[in-house]
Amino acid sequence: MPPPLHDTLNLMFRNRPQLAVEMLRDHLGVDVPGGLPVTHIAWHHMLPDA
Repeated sequence: MPPPLHDTLNLMFRNRPQLAVEMLRDHLGVDVPGGLPVTHIAWHHMLPDA
């Protein structure tokens, strides 16, 4: 069972995916292109079909 901090962070990014872009840009100085859609994708959707 994941700890409460893990669950809280997971919910934050799931409910507001744009937060990841804001953190990269504003806190880490990463140049993120604007105007692109940001969505939540579960990791298992990225796996190739078995």
